[in-house]
Amino acid sequence: MSAFEQSIDGNNNQQIAGNVYNITTPVAKGALKTLIDKIVDECHQDHELCGFISELQDYINVNPRRSIIGLENKLNSSGRSSFIDNAITLKDRFSRKLYKNQLSISVQTIYIHVLAYISKMFRHKIRPLLIAKVSDTELHNAIYSEIVDHIFDQIASPTVGLTIEDIEGMLYFLSGQCHLDWSNE
Repeated sequence: MSAFEQSIDGNNNQQIAGNVYNITTPVAKGALKTLIDKIVDECHQDHELCGFISELQDYINVNPRRSIIGLENKLNSSGRSSFIDNAITLKDRFSRKLYKNQLSISVQTIYIHVLAYISKMFRHKIRPLLIAKVSDTELHNAIYSEIVDHIFDQIASPTVGLTIEDIEGMLYFLSGQCHLDWSNE
């Protein structure tokens, strides 16, 4: 197994580069996860495809180092209940788009870079505002100016196929997968 190959055996153990890790957090086998598993099995023939899938899978999989409480509970516990309806709608919309474009290496590449940027900017620009307990309006404005608008300005093009709401959906997708910490402590 090369360094970027990973698999889950029948006992829910993750195997990465020949090492077996017991996973204690159950991972739901949704349609997207099933497709990813199938593609990973097939990509043993195409190492370029496998490299992209492995990077994207890091964002698709639930972060095993954080407890799974769900997007709604994250927003509630951080005092951001006003974000919930929009966040769930946009997260679900992006999830469908991600599933639809799963086989496109060029789209995967865009998604990987955008998800990485969102993750980094959230940690450095948004998380401190959560800790400072700024108002919902201030937080929402910061999310848009520091993340969503910035990315949209960089990639706005009909050929890319990402709307401004898709970008916000990516932020909530990462939140739902436990990659972004919304706690205010």
